[in-house]
Amino acid sequence: MIAPTDGILRVLACGSASPLIGHLLHLSGITFIVADTPEDERDILNMADAASRCDAALILLDACLGVLPQTRRQALICCLMGVPHLLCAVNKMEHPEWSEGAFREIESQCAGLSADIEGLGISGVEFSVVPVSALYGDNIATLSERTPWYHGATVFDRLLGLASDAHPLRFPAQGNRHVGKSDRPEVAGLFKVRLVWMAEAPLYVGRRYIYRSVRGTAGAEVTRIRDRIDLDSCRYLAADRLEINDIGEAELALSRPLPFDPYHDGFILIDRVSNATVARGMLLHPLRQEANVHWQREEVSRAERAAVKGQRPRVIWLTGLSGAGKSTIANSLERKLHHRGIHTMLLDGDNVRHGLNRDLGFTEADRVENIRRIGEVAKLMTDAGLVVITAFISPYRADRDLARSILPAGEFLEVFVDTPLSICEERDPKGLYQKARQGLIPNFTGISAPYEAPEAWELRLDTARQSVEECAEAIISLLNIGGDRKNVLD
Repeated sequence: MIAPTDGILRVLACGSASPLIGHLLHLSGITFIVADTPEDERDILNMADAASRCDAALILLDACLGVLPQTRRQALICCLMGVPHLLCAVNKMEHPEWSEGAFREIESQCAGLSADIEGLGISGVEFSVVPVSALYGDNIATLSERTPWYHGATVFDRLLGLASDAHPLRFPAQGNRHVGKSDRPEVAGLFKVRLVWMAEAPLYVGRRYIYRSVRGTAGAEVTRIRDRIDLDSCRYLAADRLEINDIGEAELALSRPLPFDPYHDGFILIDRVSNATVARGMLLHPLRQEANVHWQREEVSRAERAAVKGQRPRVIWLTGLSGAGKSTIANSLERKLHHRGIHTMLLDGDNVRHGLNRDLGFTEADRVENIRRIGEVAKLMTDAGLVVITAFISPYRADRDLARSILPAGEFLEVFVDTPLSICEERDPKGLYQKARQGLIPNFTGISAPYEAPEAWELRLDTARQSVEECAEAIISLLNIGGDRKNVLD
């Protein structure tokens, strides 16, 4: 037979379809990628991965049970990952005594499921429903005398028809879904994408990853999470993050334009530090905004701006728990640098929230966005030739690493103000720990929210053993010796 891809019709078999697959393998030689009913996170992720590479899906239903929640999840995952043909095999028809009524009821349920999926904006998916008995082989390769009321195609004939279709599979509301690479693919750097999130740590806007597909590799940043798709209700839900096992739609910006084939090209996102795959996705379509936004060449370079000031731009990033002493050290440090004629700017966590970040709260997503903005502001200030001092809890390692990554090598100095939680609570200069212990402040770092200590700091301070004066002088010493790591406790 002539397959629409490379000579093989790839069919995803969902559920306990082994007897049915055995019949089909014997009769047709069709290649199957098998995924059992998703019962835990890994199954759903594996199923989404397999679905992204298949031409059709065979979903097994029980004639006595009909469309179950797991059936809805299976069908939705297949459609979300671009499978255009769903064949629902209503199995074990022998148990309801080959009842036409039982089959028509399930057929109606499948029609309702199709309508729910179309309500998500996924149109053009073809549903077929066939009554079968995997045990006895009814309607698998030949029409059964025990279902005289059924006049449709057998499972084998339906798949054979798909395999003989030489035309590109088409999604009317989404453009063409070409099988194989386009001869002249378009090129873009900003996309709407569909993601299956695979990592324990949630996905937030502003996090950066490595994008990899058959078209190439690039840096990638999630610039917006549009929504999360609820697999049980087939609804789009507002979301500011994607948790493990979530499927959602987002906007993805690449560090360089790459060719693409919409609704066909799959990709993975890789964590920049651990090198682990954190997401699998599909490009839906390009976003054209970047075509009208150009980088303006500046006549005065950042090196020239720094030369006028006679200094090397740096970001001194103080991180640590609330009450660790970051703001006090930052103020002392800036005064000392000012006396030495150094042009500085101090960005303090509380002060920034009165203006630039006053729209942000203290949820995990808001904290990520808070630090992303500060990193970008600090970069702009180093472009002006300044030495920037920041005093933020900045609890997440990934966000501090992001701030480091957007600056030239050696210009980001992470200073870990490593003060024990017990001492921070004893100080409690703003009375925050007491309120957090009383449950009056949710998401409080160190109490009800995590703090991820640095692993690649340039300087470590302990305000339990060092005075403010000593801490400030240690940072000045660090600036004098360049970017080498130094532990002042040694």
